[in-house]
Amino acid sequence: MSAKEDRVFSRTLLLVGGFTASSLIAGCSMGASNPTLASFGPRKTDVTILTPSARMDAVNQGVYVSEFDGTEILGYKSSKQTKSPPLCKIKNVSSVSGIAVDAHGDFIEPDGGTQTISVYRGPQMCGDLVNFMKDPYGYPTDAASADAVKGTIVVANSFDIGNSSGEGPGSISVCKLGPGCTRNLTNPNMYQVAAVAFDNSGDCFASAGTASGRPRLVYFKGCNGKGTVATGYQNVSPGGLDFDKSGNLVSLDTNYSTKGRLFVYSGCKPKCTLVGGPFTLHGNAAYGHLNEGSDLFYAANFNAGQIDAYTYAPSKVKYVYSFKKGLLQSKYVSGVAVNPRSVQ
Repeated sequence: MSAKEDRVFSRTLLLVGGFTASSLIAGCSMGASNPTLASFGPRKTDVTILTPSARMDAVNQGVYVSEFDGTEILGYKSSKQTKSPPLCKIKNVSSVSGIAVDAHGDFIEPDGGTQTISVYRGPQMCGDLVNFMKDPYGYPTDAASADAVKGTIVVANSFDIGNSSGEGPGSISVCKLGPGCTRNLTNPNMYQVAAVAFDNSGDCFASAGTASGRPRLVYFKGCNGKGTVATGYQNVSPGGLDFDKSGNLVSLDTNYSTKGRLFVYSGCKPKCTLVGGPFTLHGNAAYGHLNEGSDLFYAANFNAGQIDAYTYAPSKVKYVYSFKKGLLQSKYVSGVAVNPRSVQ
C-alpha cells in the first residue's frame, strides 16, 4: 500500500468510525484524562415515531441507517419507495459507524462518542431501549450478535484506550448485557479494526489494518485466544462483514476510488476460498448488510450520502436502487442494518 493510500485508509475509517491520534470525541482528546469518559453517566436516548401508523407499517421489516457526524439513527420502511422519508428515529447518538440487528430483530448501536453499546427491542423498528453498557477496552465502531438481549455481543474497537499520549491498537470486546464487556481479543495484525462478524458456531472474525495499513482478516475460534490471520483474503482494504444464508462471508472493500467492491468468501477458518467477486459497487461503502433472504444487500454509500441496494447471490451482485431522503452527504452516511437480518 502506498503512503497516499495509507493516508486515505486512515481518513476513510475516521469518517466511518475509525479514530486516529488526532481524532476528537466530544471536543476532548483521547486518553485517561478525557472528561467525556470520566463523567460517563446514564445514557440519554429518545425514540421518536414520525407517523401514527409507523409502528404497524414497520413491524418486522425495515432498514436502519447511521451517519457518523449525525446524532440520530434513522429507521426506514424496507421497500423500493426510494423517496419515502424515515418512519422513526433513535436520537442522542454520536460517532456511530457500523450498526447491526440480531436474529430476533433487536437493534445494536455501538456509540463511539460515549464509548457504549446500546440494545433496542425488536422486531418493530425503533423499539424501546433494553439496556446499554460501557466498553471499557476501546472505541466501538461495529458490533454483531445472534441474541443481543440474552447472549454474546461482539464489538469491534477501532482503537483501544491508550494512555495520555494516545490510543492503542484495536481489538474485539466480548460482551453481554448485565455483566458487560469481560473479554478483549487482540492480535498483532489488528492495529485499526474496521468490522466484526459472529457466526452460528460462536466464532469471531475481525477485518482490520496492520500498523502499516495492510488489510487483514483475523479468525478467533470460539471468540477466544490470540486469533489466526486468515489466508486467501483478497481485500485491498478492510471493511464491513456479514454472513449470507449459505454461511459465506460477505466482505466490503473500501478501495480508495469512487467505487467500492464486495468479495464473497467461504471458510476463512483460517483458509478463505473466494466464492464470488470482487464485484464493483455503485459507490464507496465501508459497511453493509443482507436482508433475511440473502437476496438483497444494502450498502452505506458515504460518497453520495445514500443507501444503495443490490440484488445478491454469491456469484452475482447487481445494483438496483438507492434512497437518501433525510440523509445528508456532509454527515457521512456510515452504517446500515436490515431487520430482519440475513439467516446464516
